[in-house]
Amino acid sequence: MLGSISLFALLATFTSATAIPTKRWPAPSPALSLNQWDQAMFDVSMQIGDWSWEPSTGWIESDDDNGHTSSRFTSWYVPGLLHRNATGDLENAIWAIENVISVQFDNAEWIGQPWYWDYKQASDIPAPNNQTYPASIYNTYDPNWAFFIGLQFVQIVSEFEEMLPPTLVESMVNSTYKAARMLMTRVGYDGDNLVTAYSNPAIGRAIVVEWVGDRLNDANLTAAGNQYAQDIYDLFTANGYNTLGEYNVPTYYGIDVLGLCSWIRYAPSGSKLPGYGQYILQNLWADIAEHYNYNLKNMVGPYDRVYHRNMLIDDSIISLFFWLLIGRENAPVAPIGMESTTYDLREGVAFALVGQTLRDNVNASTVARLTEYPTEDREFTRYIRVSLHNDTTRVNTAWINENVMAGGQQVAEEVSRGSQFTPMIAHWKSGNTSMASRPFVSFFQQYDTTTSYNNTVTANHITVSYPNTTQSGTDMFMFLIGDIPAPFYAAGEIMHGFDNLPCLSVNITSQGLNGTVDYGDYCDFSIQSNCMYPVTYYVDPDFKGTPTMEFDLTYTC
Repeated sequence: MLGSISLFALLATFTSATAIPTKRWPAPSPALSLNQWDQAMFDVSMQIGDWSWEPSTGWIESDDDNGHTSSRFTSWYVPGLLHRNATGDLENAIWAIENVISVQFDNAEWIGQPWYWDYKQASDIPAPNNQTYPASIYNTYDPNWAFFIGLQFVQIVSEFEEMLPPTLVESMVNSTYKAARMLMTRVGYDGDNLVTAYSNPAIGRAIVVEWVGDRLNDANLTAAGNQYAQDIYDLFTANGYNTLGEYNVPTYYGIDVLGLCSWIRYAPSGSKLPGYGQYILQNLWADIAEHYNYNLKNMVGPYDRVYHRNMLIDDSIISLFFWLLIGRENAPVAPIGMESTTYDLREGVAFALVGQTLRDNVNASTVARLTEYPTEDREFTRYIRVSLHNDTTRVNTAWINENVMAGGQQVAEEVSRGSQFTPMIAHWKSGNTSMASRPFVSFFQQYDTTTSYNNTVTANHITVSYPNTTQSGTDMFMFLIGDIPAPFYAAGEIMHGFDNLPCLSVNITSQGLNGTVDYGDYCDFSIQSNCMYPVTYYVDPDFKGTPTMEFDLTYTC
C-alpha cells in the first residue's frame, strides 16, 4: 500500500493548483431531443424520482445503499429536473448537485485510503472506520460510485451547463476531476478488481477521465482516458472476437451501452472514444441480437454476471435499451411496478437522454432482428479474452430454438466467479398466457460451485463436466429450477426435479455419479429474492475420470 499512499498524497496536491477554465462547450451534437419512446421512459423515471424526492433534505430517499438516501440515485434524478425544468426543478437540481458533491470523500484524513475522492453511497451513513463501519469494498464503500456519479456529472454539464451557475459548474468539474483521479488509482490488484475486462466501470472510467482532462486542459488525463479506451477496444477486438471481457451480462450491458453512448456524445474533439464507441456499440448490439430470442423475450446464456434470469418477470438494464430501440410493447421488459424495474428506471432519465445517440449508432438490420421470431434453429460459439497480457480465452456455446434455448461456458480459472456467474442455463416456453407475445418462460441453470467447467451446448443437447477434479466444489452438480408457471400448480402438480417439467422433457445420462440425488424444497435457494428448486447430484468419490452429465431436451407442448 505504500505505493498507493504516495500516489494519493501526490494527487491531493493537484486539487488546489488546478485552475478551472471559464470556457463553455458548444451544445452536444446531435441536439438533445426525445422521441416517443425516450419520452415515455423519461416520464416514468421522473415519476419514480418525484415520488422518492425528499423536499426537506434535497435527497432521493432509498433503502438500497445502506442508508435512507442514495447519492447515485440523486445524481441520476438531476438531469431529469433540468430537462423538464418545471417550477422549482432548477432549484432542486442545484440543491441535489450540491448535496452529492458534499458527500465526496475529500478530507485529508482519507488520503491514502482506497475510498479517497470516491462518494458516500448515502448521506446518512458513516465513513469507513475501524470502530463501527470497517472498510469493505462494494459494501461500506463502493469505488464504482466514482464512475456512476462522474459519468452523470459529465452528462449534466455537457447537456445543461448554460442553465447552471458558473460556480456550481466549477464545483462539478472539480468533483469530477477528483473522481477521475480516484478511478486512475484502481489498478486491478491489492484489493481492487478494476481491470480492462471488468467492462462496465472500465468504459465509464475512460470517458470520465478524458472528459475532465480536456475540460481542464490536463494532457495527462486526456492521454489516460484515450489509453483506457484503447485498451478496451484492443481487448474487444483481440483475435477478431468482438466480445467484451465482462460478457453476456444483461444488467451490465445496460451500463456499457450508456457508457459507449457517452463516448460518442460527450468525448472532446479529436478523441478516439467516439470512433471506438461506435464500433463496439454496433458489434455489441449485433451480438445481443444473435443471443436474443424474440419468442421467449430473453437472451440465451451462459452469463458472466446476471441478477435475474427471466426478463419478462424481472428487469435487466439492457431491457430498457431494447425499449429505446423498438418500443416498450415489443421489448423484453418486466412490468414497471416490479421492484427490479423501478430500481433500474431510476437511471432511466440518463438512458432516455442518449436514446437518439443509441439509435443513430446501431445498424438498422440489427434493430430489425430484435423483433424477428426464430424460425430456424441457430447454434453459435463465442470466444472471450480476459486480458491483453495473456491469451487466456473462455468459450461460450449456445443454441436457440423457437421454444427452447441453452448456453454453456468452457472456463479454467482458479477463483470462483460467484453466484452471478451462470456457467450453463436453459430457458423454455412453459405455457401460454393471454398474450402470445408474453408467454410463461421457465429455466434451469447450473449453480457455480467450482472454478473450471467444460460446458457445451448443441441443438437439444447440453453437456456439463468438471475438467479439473482437484478443485473444490467438483464433488457435486447443483442445478436450480425457476419460474415454474401458475398453471403447473393449479393442475395439482408437485415438482420433482427434472422429472415433470411443464412442456419440457429432460433425459439425463451421466458418468461418475454415485446415484444420490437431493431434491430440495421450493425456496431452499433464492437469488435476488427469486425462489427456486435446488436439485443436486453427487459425484462418486472413488471415480477417477471426468464427472459428466448429459441433458437431452425435447419440447412437449
